[in-house]
Amino acid sequence: MTDQLAKAKEYLELHFASVHGLKKDPITHAVEVVRIIREEFHQQEEELLVAGMLHDVLEDNTNVTFEHLQEEFSPHVADLVKDVSHDRGHEYDRERFYQRLLSIPTEAKWLKLADIYANLEWMLLSLKEGKPVFASHAPFIRHVRMFLASCTDTVLAEAVKKVTVFCLTIEKIEK
Repeated sequence: MTDQLAKAKEYLELHFASVHGLKKDPITHAVEVVRIIREEFHQQEEELLVAGMLHDVLEDNTNVTFEHLQEEFSPHVADLVKDVSHDRGHEYDRERFYQRLLSIPTEAKWLKLADIYANLEWMLLSLKEGKPVFASHAPFIRHVRMFLASCTDTVLAEAVKKVTVFCLTIEKIEK
């Protein structure tokens, strides 16, 4: 782990120590997103990996600001995190959020694809254990497919295929 990535993990641990009520452990999820970017998507760019570690911090923690991420890490890391973040909290306009994701830059799409991959992997495991995350995963899958349709850059093709397989598997289980 690079120094910047280790710093991002420490930062995340510090800022999520006080966040309660999340369905899954945010540290484990962030580490998984970094693993997916690196191992599944074969992207090694350090700022992308750091943003992967921090991708939920703006939306899930009220003590962290965009400006603070710029100062602590870099303007580019802060931009990537902002690109993939919805409004703070769990109640936000999902339709508007996914519409906005359609126009984020390719590098941010790598980040969002890895986040979605990790979430779908978790949802699939929960479904197989008989503990579904949602009563119906169909609305989430619909938003994911909308986002996937915007990932037209050929460098994203393999990642899109991997995420699509998760979508299809979840849909098959729910039928």
